[in-house]
Amino acid sequence: MRQKNILQFLIGIALLIGFNFLAQTYFFRWDFTEEQRYTITPATKKILRELDDQVTIKVYLEGDLDANFKRLQKTIRETLDEFKIHAGSKLKYKFIDPSIAKDAKARTAFQQELLKKGIKQTNLHYKEGSKTVEKVIFPGILLYYKNFETSALMFKAVDQRLDKGTSPEQILNQSVENVEYNLISAIRQLTQKERKNIAFLEGHGELADIETYDLATSLAQFYQVGKVNLK
Repeated sequence: MRQKNILQFLIGIALLIGFNFLAQTYFFRWDFTEEQRYTITPATKKILRELDDQVTIKVYLEGDLDANFKRLQKTIRETLDEFKIHAGSKLKYKFIDPSIAKDAKARTAFQQELLKKGIKQTNLHYKEGSKTVEKVIFPGILLYYKNFETSALMFKAVDQRLDKGTSPEQILNQSVENVEYNLISAIRQLTQKERKNIAFLEGHGELADIETYDLATSLAQFYQVGKVNLK
């Protein structure tokens, strides 16, 4: 019996050493979360692995936040950690509280600079005991690559009409679900070396400019968009 226990102990030690060796030699991760939050798409992995220079991301979602925006913050942080697994040292990020400044004048100047760069503010209202607190937040990111810079919004309430039946909670849930897409779209937009051409046909009864504006604006993030008159 004693020899059997010793044998089982030695087998256990051998398995532990073998597993530790495999863990150090090969990377693998199992995603047991119900929403597969740590499973990013193959297209995202490809973009991250092919980065040829460092991308730095500043996330302006830090400080005193309510529970809902802390959830968005947590999802962004977890997604960026997952991105780093595939991008390695080519990806760096940090979270910044835009309300921290030495005085009110400096804080206002900093927040105005964020607005100029396309990071729009969101007015946040939440309860603290019997009081309603209002806080201005800037749920967006700035990305830097070589000599280039771009911005992206991580909360899309500023782009949608709330009077169409979409509640702020629904928009926040959509923003959480779209974290990977919003992050990798911004990285792709910033780092792509060549833009293919897409042209809208006109002169033969096609849709008017106002009817294709949203589509053209979205395409312009990744393509050179123009017009071709059939005449």
